[in-house]
Amino acid sequence: TDYQKIYAIYDYICDNITYDYQHLNDMNYTLKNSAYAALINKTAVCQGYANLLYRLLLELGIDNRIITGETLEGPHAWNIVKLGDFYYSVDSTWDAGQTEYSYFLTSTWNFVGHYRFLEYETIAFHSTYPVAKDNYTPGVKGTKSDYIYTGYCGADITNATWKLGYDSVLYIEGEGATYDFNSYDEDPYYSYWIDEITKVSVAEGITRIGEMSFYDFTA
Repeated sequence: TDYQKIYAIYDYICDNITYDYQHLNDMNYTLKNSAYAALINKTAVCQGYANLLYRLLLELGIDNRIITGETLEGPHAWNIVKLGDFYYSVDSTWDAGQTEYSYFLTSTWNFVGHYRFLEYETIAFHSTYPVAKDNYTPGVKGTKSDYIYTGYCGADITNATWKLGYDSVLYIEGEGATYDFNSYDEDPYYSYWIDEITKVSVAEGITRIGEMSFYDFTA
């Protein structure tokens, strides 16, 4: 099965490839980023892990993408893999050498410590590569995630939330007032999607929309 193929490749990489700390800060040694270094030299940095997984899965006809982003340790690369109709996150670098995998075929919401660069968070990208709502369970058909991104927007920090849907609607839910944005250089996080959001849905529990919440939102 596709699951067995993915697991076999992932397990091989995690068991046989080590992180290339020797060349980590050597900007002239670019081989560390390659699938070749990972497969032949058995050592690479995260880009090499991701490239090797990408190439081997494609050889078996399994669609996947390399995703780049940030972690608390700095810039990082990992993969999303298609199983059924949806994509799941995997990180062979962080699971390397482990007896139990924490970053294998997880949902975006359970992929702890990974933050995609926003070019991989657009509505258009998610529509092409829809992510699964839950971690993959062998033999169980996955379901699509309800939202692309979520965050807090309450004046009291946690009392109101925003959610961005695949339908280009920004949903504001919870209770009380939302945060005031009083400065032209202080934008709400959801303003990244300013060109894709076409509608705002405000739940009944919200009592007030903060100042400049939708500044420059022409739609």
